[in-house]
Formats: sequence, structure tokens, C-alpha cells
Amino acid sequence: MPDGIGPGPVPEITVVTTVWGAYGRFLGEWAASVAGQTVPPSAVVIAELGGCAAEAEQAATLIRSRGTAATVVSEPFNGMGQARNTAVAASATDWVMHLDADDLLLPGALELVAPLTDRADVVSLATRYPSGRVRSFSRVSARTILSGRVGCFSCSPFRRSFWERSPYQTLAGPLDYVDALLWVGFARLGARFVGTTEPGFTYRQHAGSFRRTLTPEKLAAARRHILRVSRLP
Repeated sequence: MPDGIGPGPVPEITVVTTVWGAYGRFLGEWAASVAGQTVPPSAVVIAELGGCAAEAEQAATLIRSRGTAATVVSEPFNGMGQARNTAVAASATDWVMHLDADDLLLPGALELVAPLTDRADVVSLATRYPSGRVRSFSRVSARTILSGRVGCFSCSPFRRSFWERSPYQTLAGPLDYVDALLWVGFARLGARFVGTTEPGFTYRQHAGSFRRTLTPEKLAAARRHILRVSRLP
């Protein structure tokens, strides 16, 4: 089995997402990629944060039709960190994966994760870009994260118990760089990071994505903040 050490037990894992506004148009493809897993998730949670109620219910209906429990929770949008905390809070399994509504799981993503969970608290999934290029962080570690380097994409599955002690940050503006700060918090708690070389998802990076709204100045401010938090005693 790629990247693994044997088949091992399949962990209970919930795939969650957050969606609002124009992101609703991606939910149909998102749901199809989750429903099409060779190893299905234990459950799915869609946090609908405004303007996407119909799309969220349609996505949940598709997932339920494949035999997986799917829940839609709704509340007003109050920043990306709070949105993701809402989604994870509605989960009840040992493992959670936050997959952005505009990204897609490859069919064997959860099968790829399963054999790694007995020796990891975070599985850093490699990505395949639409161009076909693959990027991975196969040598990621807590030390990597605490040095301020990138070591995980935002959809990397994690143990929920670490989130309970160090949830997504709810900072305003450009510092709402939630996934990077999440991994820093986990690393400070001693989380074990294991990376894959085989991709588990497609990172689409479309023109309207949040990442492309960040100016160089905003990215620099976020980077400085991440380094400060990483180096705290």
C-alpha cells in the first residue's frame, strides 16, 4: 500500500467543510469527490455560513445516498477560523479532515490516510495541482512546523483531541491564516506529523479563492505572525 506500513484498521474520520457566498457553486463536485472514496468517511459535516443553504442540502443528500451520514449546520459567517471551528465542533470522530469547498479529494485519499494513523496525529496529504504537478511534505515534523516552514496543506487529517486543546485561531484580517496556525498549535502540543508522497486531493487555486485575495503585504504580515507564534517559549 502506498506510503503505508500495512493495511491496518480504518480509523473513524469525519470530512468537514465550510461554505458561504460564491463557494456554493463548488459543493456539488466537492460532495461527489467525498462520496466517491474507496474508503468512505464515517460522517460528513457542512458548515453553511450564508447564501448556500440549497447547495449545502443538495450536497448532503448526495452523500447520504451513498450511505454516509451528512449534517448541515448553519450560522452567520464570522471569519474563517470561527467557521472551521464550527464545522469541527459538529464532528464526533477521533479524526477530522477539513476539505475546502473548492477542492476535491482523489478517490483513494482516505485509503491513503488509514495505515498512517497509528503513528501520526496529523497526516500531511500531498496535493496534485490541475496542471498535474504534485507537491508533498513527506519529511514534515513538529520541528519543521515550529521553524515556520510550510508542512501541511489545510485539508490534512488530524486527531480531534489536538483541536480540542488548540483550535483554529480566530484572528481578524490577514492574520486569519487559520491552517498554518493550527499546525503550529498542534506541534507545540507534541503532535506527530507524517507526510504522504502520493497525492490525496486536487488543489484547484481558482481565480476567486481566498489565497488569491491576499496581497504581498497581507501575506508578509501573516508570515511574521506565524513565525512569532512558532518561536514562543
